[in-house]
Amino acid sequence: MRITPKNLIAYQENKKKLVILISSMILLIGAIFCGLNLLFPFFLFFSENILNTGLTEPILQIIFSLLYIANFLVYYLIIEMICRVFYKTKENSLNLLISFGINFFPMVLYLLIHFIFFSIDLSYFQMIDNVLLNNQPQD
Repeated sequence: MRITPKNLIAYQENKKKLVILISSMILLIGAIFCGLNLLFPFFLFFSENILNTGLTEPILQIIFSLLYIANFLVYYLIIEMICRVFYKTKENSLNLLISFGINFFPMVLYLLIHFIFFSIDLSYFQMIDNVLLNNQPQD
């Protein structure tokens, strides 16, 4: 909780534009790094490229970026459905959607660290990446 911006958690109507901006930026940066890393997003997890098609790398990057955004929407809909079923409330749906991107901040940190270790072409840094981020070694 020390790295979480507490003023964004305590949602206030007068900071709505700031929350929208930060949430959108987190979502956009996450989509970009998900595409750059060529990681397949599945809810809160990532896996290596599981598509064994003849698609080129730029097309796969776009697909994985779009899947990251679709992952965000599916995850939001699941949380919203749970809130509606258990808490029987639907008046805060828009506020939840506006601030829901902040939940993806740790995922963006993961993608950023993975990209940094992946872009450095030394075996030492790839070993650290495999140990810290629990990735399978690449052949």
